[in-house]
Amino acid sequence: MAMMADKAIVIDTNIVSYLRNNTPGYTDKAIERIRDLMENGCSVCVTEQILREFLVTQSNLQKIYNKVDYNQLQADVDYIKSQFPLYYPSGQSVQLLSDYVYRYQLKAKKIHDANIVAVAAANNIKSIFTNNPSDFSFALNEGFEIITL
Repeated sequence: MAMMADKAIVIDTNIVSYLRNNTPGYTDKAIERIRDLMENGCSVCVTEQILREFLVTQSNLQKIYNKVDYNQLQADVDYIKSQFPLYYPSGQSVQLLSDYVYRYQLKAKKIHDANIVAVAAANNIKSIFTNNPSDFSFALNEGFEIITL
């Protein structure tokens, strides 16, 4: 896959979860794809929303086994922050989020996805790596590239 150098790509929560968990059929593909993106000069990053969603999904997974390991959750977040640049919401991203919700009539969980897009756009990032491309279909109209496994 040919990618332009110095291109930033936000990785979605599902990809981060695949990196953390040994998910048959997905973990190896996610690692390989990220390695390929980075070898081709791409900067792989996350948004604050991704970290929040990661904490929700990981604590839910752990709850299934009747034990949430908070030390592990903290270690996971620290590791993610050490490996990937982290982008936060700004006044510009909040305005973009509001614009997207109105323009595309987004509701419920789609607003979380729109927040990821808004933070990315406010930081001049126009690519998202996800295994759920339908979550970001509206972003195609905003000039985003959706990269999948």
